[in-house]
Amino acid sequence: MVDGVYRHIFDALPEAVLLYALSGECLACNPAACQLLGYTAAECRHFPLPQLFHPDWLPSFNRLMPAITAGEKFQAQGRLVRKNGASFTADIKAAPFAADGHPCALLVIRDVTFEVTSQRFLEQQAAEQTQELKTLLEISHNITLTLDMASLLGMILDQLARVIAYDGATVLVLEGEHLIPRAYRGPAPEALVLSTRYSIHDASSQAVLNSPDAMIVADMQQDKLTQSQAAPAARELFETILGYVRGWMATAITIKGRAVGILIVHHRQPNAFNEAHAEKIKAFAYQAAVVIENARLYEQAQQLAAWQERQKLARELHDSVSQALYGIGLGARTAQALLERDPAQAVEPLAYVLSLAEAGLAEMRALIFELRPESLAKEGLAAALEKQATVLRTRHQLEVTTTLMAEPDVSLPAKEAFFRIAQEALHNVVKHANASQVTLRLQQERGQLILEVQDNGRGFDAAASFPGHLGLQSMRERIERLGGQFYLESAVEKGTMVRATLRLPAG
Repeated sequence: MVDGVYRHIFDALPEAVLLYALSGECLACNPAACQLLGYTAAECRHFPLPQLFHPDWLPSFNRLMPAITAGEKFQAQGRLVRKNGASFTADIKAAPFAADGHPCALLVIRDVTFEVTSQRFLEQQAAEQTQELKTLLEISHNITLTLDMASLLGMILDQLARVIAYDGATVLVLEGEHLIPRAYRGPAPEALVLSTRYSIHDASSQAVLNSPDAMIVADMQQDKLTQSQAAPAARELFETILGYVRGWMATAITIKGRAVGILIVHHRQPNAFNEAHAEKIKAFAYQAAVVIENARLYEQAQQLAAWQERQKLARELHDSVSQALYGIGLGARTAQALLERDPAQAVEPLAYVLSLAEAGLAEMRALIFELRPESLAKEGLAAALEKQATVLRTRHQLEVTTTLMAEPDVSLPAKEAFFRIAQEALHNVVKHANASQVTLRLQQERGQLILEVQDNGRGFDAAASFPGHLGLQSMRERIERLGGQFYLESAVEKGTMVRATLRLPAG
């Protein structure tokens, strides 16, 4: 069927080529086909075409001959079977071919098992990397939503389980001379694991903290060196409730080259972790480092804020209450001297003493509100704002007009936010506005609670840099954290108006 020069070309082709009659009889095969399929040339001539195909792929084979009979080409990828019964993935191309005037099917077969396996491996790798990136992006997003370190570290361990299969995982945070567990996932009692303390001077802790790479132990039960180096607390855990642990991996949690903790995962099977896992755990350790650093910065900010509040309180006491007490003492001595020689003249200094005492009392009440905002729950927001207005009238001789609704039905955090915004706005009026009149308004309109502080002072260009801008930013952040809105209107020599609004719950 294939003779002469065509036979030489047929036999020299590097790909497997077979010639079949439309009846399914093999008419010829080249040496490459014999080598691929494991048959001799004589054996190839005696087995029907369907025998070449894996049973699972026979439906596709059933389309081959009808296509050739119709004069069409056929191409598919499927499973073929060698003589020894082993199957492989092949790329199959078939075309109509006339041999000695008889219509035939010319098949070209190429083994693509390696290409398909490699493609699947690459697709799996890409899917895993996509999942890892998606997981890390979720963590990054959640980090911006809360500053609660324990919940965020726990969330990181939950997300890590989607990328690395583990039976247990722990985040240890460096605090002083110890590593303190702050998040744990696994079968052991969480309270017991979180109550354990590890010294940073233990050999095992130092080994992880000082290593730039993740450390992998194939089998904790066989690695005697690691067991001997483990901290006493860790040895006790591994000998009791963590006795099942075989595979183990840990990496330092670092930020800006400084270690702030350790991330550990373990598995009940030995050899559970490899270098690919080591690269992944480093990425999650970086996210944990951001969480730990943010929590510490927040704590430092809170401490700084508390110090600043104490400094502010000291200034307020000096500028108001202490001066009032000094004035009371001076007026009382004056009245005492006048009582001896002219009692009628003592009325004026006594009235002065009384006014100073009332002003000092108002100042003290306002300061108590600053120190104990929870008293808003008892006395209410409207009362607190009225006291702030009283302080401005008595201490700074400002004409303050108040329009305050009955106590609004909002949460205590909302009341505190409105109180702090009013307090900061009034402070800016005194310090920067050079105003003579202030309007303080708290009203409910169209389902919203509205606070307004307006003055007739010198104002400023709201689009430019101006004194008190940090306080304005603080006011904005307070109301926006509650889902409300902040507005500022000001112009040079036209005063300033600060407004905070919060939508009230329906019903």
